[in-house]
Order: sequence, then C-alpha cells, then structure tokens
Amino acid sequence: MIWVDGFSKTLDEVISSVLTRRREGEFGPGLLAYLPEEADQIEVSSKIGFDKIFTTETELKEVIIPKKPLNIKEGFELAMQRYANRHQEELLIIIDEFETVKNKALISQYLKSAKNVRFVLVGIASTTLELIGQHASIARDTHAIELPPMSKIELEQILDLSSYILEPICHYTDDAKNAIVHHSHASPYWCHFLAKALLQNKMENTGSFEKFMRNTSWKIKQYDVNLLLDQLPERSDCKIYEEALKQITMGDDITSKILLGLAEHKQSVISSALVLNEIGKSYKIDGNISSKTIDDILQLPNSPLEERGRIRDIVSFSFRDPNFKRYILLRRADLNKGL
Repeated sequence: MIWVDGFSKTLDEVISSVLTRRREGEFGPGLLAYLPEEADQIEVSSKIGFDKIFTTETELKEVIIPKKPLNIKEGFELAMQRYANRHQEELLIIIDEFETVKNKALISQYLKSAKNVRFVLVGIASTTLELIGQHASIARDTHAIELPPMSKIELEQILDLSSYILEPICHYTDDAKNAIVHHSHASPYWCHFLAKALLQNKMENTGSFEKFMRNTSWKIKQYDVNLLLDQLPERSDCKIYEEALKQITMGDDITSKILLGLAEHKQSVISSALVLNEIGKSYKIDGNISSKTIDDILQLPNSPLEERGRIRDIVSFSFRDPNFKRYILLRRADLNKGL
C-alpha cells in the first residue's frame, strides 16, 4: 500500500510522490521501492528527474541518471510495467485530500493505464464525478464509497475531546459548542477551524501564552463565537476565501444574495431549474436576474463554480471547493447586507 497527501498539489507532484516517497510509520514506501533491480529504478528515475534509488524501504542513495525530458506519466507506466514483471498481487495507492489536487481530472489517464493497481481517491464530494470529472470511459471501473456529512453528535465529540484536553485551563460552554456545531455546517474542517481560532483569540487577548497558562478559569462563550464570525473577513487564514468573495460579488447586494442562495442549496450538483425558484422565494430576486448572474459567475476566469451540463436554458453546476461553499454560509450576515 502507498499513501500520499494530495493537498493543493498538482497531479504530477502527487504521482511523483507515489513513486518516490519513503516509508513513514504504517504507510509504505513509494513504487520505486517495489522494484528490486537497480537498473529498473534508474530507468524510471530518469523519466521523472529523480536522482536517487531505494536501497531499503527507508534508505535512499544518490545515483547518476541519464538526462531526459521529464514525463511523470511515462515514468509511472514504466514503473507499473516493471512492478507487474516482479509481483503478482495488486498494489493499492491511496491519494488523500484528492478534491484539492489542482488538475485532478487528469487522473483518468492513470486509472485507465494501470492494470494491476487500485486507486483509492479520498476527498470531499457527493458523487464520483465531483472528484474525477466526467470521464465516461472509466466510470464502469469506478466504485464510490459515500460517507455522509458529519452529524451533530460527531461534531460535538470533536469538541468534547478538545474540551477534555483543555479543561484544566479553558472551558467551552455548551452554548459555544452549539454555536460552533451550527456554523460548521457538517464540516469537520470548519469545526476544527472555529474551535482553534477561538482558543487563539483567547490566548492573544491575554497578552501572552504564559499569562494564559497561569489562569485556570478561562471560558469560551457564544459571545466569543459571534465575535469571531464578525472577524472572519480580517483574518489572514480566511484571506483566500474573502478575496474570492469580493471578486465575485464586487459589493453588489443582489449578487451576494444569489451566491448565498447557491450555497444554501442542499445538493452538491446544483440545477438552475431548482435553485432559481429557491432564490426567488428566499430573496425575492427575479429568475432572469439570477440566471444571468449565475452565467456570469460561471464565465469568470477563476470561477468558484464548475459547469456540469447544459440543456436549453437549464444549467447544472457545483462549487469547486466545498470549504468555500461553507465559508459563504459562515459569512451569511455580511452577504445578506452585501460585501
């Protein structure tokens, strides 16, 4: 088994890691370590610009490789060919945080070319197509294992664990926990984010970590949660989401409300036939205005929306980043007023 973290990497970087990573704890080494012949490793390394070979699962040594144009796909296919010559069993490759891989749709060429390897693509999505794109030729060989969004109880358990660790020094009140769970919108990412940011704010307000540790009666209340939500636009760790919001809405109240209506839609793949009616009911915005605004957002150079299909005047689309969708919901109050 080979496990790699795909967070915010290109697919070439991910596959390169699949080939070259060392063993770490329970996770096995890269594919090169499965090639016992030094000549095979050098041949593959020359394709991907890697000037090392494995002597054990954790040890590498420098070698001289012939200079060739880099071709990660060709190097992977060659490695799989050499692996098949030496091993009968299938190899399992797990790519975590796959939804954040920058050009993830290109994974189809690897899924089709590797005969004795299984890929496990782990990411936030409601359908397989959200992870790999619309590749009908590989759909029959793709099997989805769908995990539901985190429940209120599961999110509370995350907070209870952190509260238990912090209990001698700091305490999250029940109202604060309820507010965090509510504003997480079933996302463990935003649950962790809010709980951690609240603790950081409490530490910073005391002036120093030492002062914070000396006091054993700190409480994080619902008031603190509300204050943090108001501060999100100014936080450096929200900058990427905030800038994206401003580029889309440009301070326009109608666009802000339409974007909020899209984020409120329950389905991950959104049909304009359904969502225009929802926005009309919630925000009293004419369907033609909403439809034109959605098309304009889809045409933006770095659009947060990805078109899935179009028939006559009906378009289906989804948010490229589920965390951005939830950030829009977190910023609900300001979006209602316009940014």
